[in-house]
Amino acid sequence: MKRFVITVMAVALAVTALPASAEAADPVSALKAQLSKNRGVTVVERGTKPAEKVVGIRTKVLVELDRSGRPVASDRTIMTLGPADIAQHARDIVVAGRMYYRGRIFNEGSPVLPEGKQWVLRAGKARPAVGFLQVVNVLEPATLGTLLKSTTRVRRSKGETLYSGAVSLGEIYKVSSSLRADYPEGFDYKMVVLNWRLSTDSKGLVRRLVTSEKNIDSTDLIFDTRFSGWRPEVTIQAPPADEVAKQSEVGHA
Repeated sequence: MKRFVITVMAVALAVTALPASAEAADPVSALKAQLSKNRGVTVVERGTKPAEKVVGIRTKVLVELDRSGRPVASDRTIMTLGPADIAQHARDIVVAGRMYYRGRIFNEGSPVLPEGKQWVLRAGKARPAVGFLQVVNVLEPATLGTLLKSTTRVRRSKGETLYSGAVSLGEIYKVSSSLRADYPEGFDYKMVVLNWRLSTDSKGLVRRLVTSEKNIDSTDLIFDTRFSGWRPEVTIQAPPADEVAKQSEVGHA
């Protein structure tokens, strides 16, 4: 009799677990499926210091991707707070490894362009942007998978699944090609621990990533990144050549 009761309980537990597991689509598989048919996505990022109740950075990027999630072109607008909390704006376009930019951020002097020019072509190679200061690129399947391995809590609510956890930036560095390209070796990335929250839709596709870390002055920095507007094709073009000045032709006020 005891064996029969144990068997019935085990079957009942297995049956009740089925709907929950069916609801949680695999985010990595969902991302790979999305990348197989879509090449463009809009990424919106906000950077805040909660203690100061200030949104210091707002970024919106249209990104063109390849099948691996690697960005191949981008069109980004940026707002940052300059002196006396005055907003500064900039835009950059990266196509074929070249960056074209206009405006200013982070208190840089305003570019003084030759007459008739509206853009500056930066010298050297440039990588397309996925965001601005968010270091975890969850558009890379390998990076998303590594992040999810550090999950400590999962809950589901109204058509979305919410994951949360903490991860060493060193673990992300091992698998993220974009992070390795942007940041040099030599720093002990294992020392940086990110707390994170990730939400996916009913199909498992990532909609939002929030990461936080302690800055060197012990203040919290929070980066809130949202993904929307997937599209099968996207065309990002360089500005008209007659509107572009070389960096060597530009002064600063």
